[in-house]
Amino acid sequence: MNNSTTTEGTPSAPSGTSGEGGYAGNYANIIANFNSNNGVLYNYLFSKNNFSGAAAAESGFAKTAVAYQLNMGRGTYVGSTWASNTITWSAASASSLFSRQMSGVDVTTLQQAFTAWSQATGLKFQQVVDSTNANIRVGWSDLDTQASYTVGLTSMASSGSSFSSNSLIRIEDTNLDPLVTNSDGSITYTGSGATLLQVMMHEVGHALGLGDNTLTGSIDNFYLTTNNRSINTIDMQAVQSLYPSAAATLTQGMAGFAVYKASQSQLGSGSTSQTSATLAHPMI
Repeated sequence: MNNSTTTEGTPSAPSGTSGEGGYAGNYANIIANFNSNNGVLYNYLFSKNNFSGAAAAESGFAKTAVAYQLNMGRGTYVGSTWASNTITWSAASASSLFSRQMSGVDVTTLQQAFTAWSQATGLKFQQVVDSTNANIRVGWSDLDTQASYTVGLTSMASSGSSFSSNSLIRIEDTNLDPLVTNSDGSITYTGSGATLLQVMMHEVGHALGLGDNTLTGSIDNFYLTTNNRSINTIDMQAVQSLYPSAAATLTQGMAGFAVYKASQSQLGSGSTSQTSATLAHPMI
């Protein structure tokens, strides 16, 4: 990747399935792909016979391109939610869907991403042993990031207005696109401003029902940079509107809300966690 950006996928997903994603790297190239309807990740995954991933990439790319072209701000939603306020998740095992087992500090970072969303929304996230019964499965994947600029891709199946189990979050494998330490001390995907924790939080936002937007500072802005490494007030309000009964459990008038920032995010197998937590004060 060059520069700093984050996006998603495009063409058509099977009925009841939708895709969302995140982009990082060369912004001009990403926008050029949007404007020319060039679904790089779709073509790549299709060539690898990864048809479910290609469908998610196609769906996500198309929606992100529209979000950019219409300059969408608030109110971009996938259209479904989880029926329960307790959502299960797993660190996926290596398979035809995922490139390798996620473990160690990478799982710790993933736990931090779910914790951040729990604190922001009142939802409860329960880690379980990996299987297709988990609501959300998260794992490493080959997203051809150097060419597609896609660092995360989420596919969700739904029945009516509710998500179905086995929603998949694919995170660019750090063995394929290594994390690097920048001059400011931040640890990001090569050639981008996106940290691993930031990508994970972005994709979990999609798995909860948020679509991409173009709002500066939003964790679910399609483009991941140094400007949107934490869950902000608008993100919180958007998800709380999807899960009002969970939001009602949050303490009213809380003095501060712990939001994990990804500015010091780390990862990559064998690396030492450097993620920091800071306090943000929501104006709800």
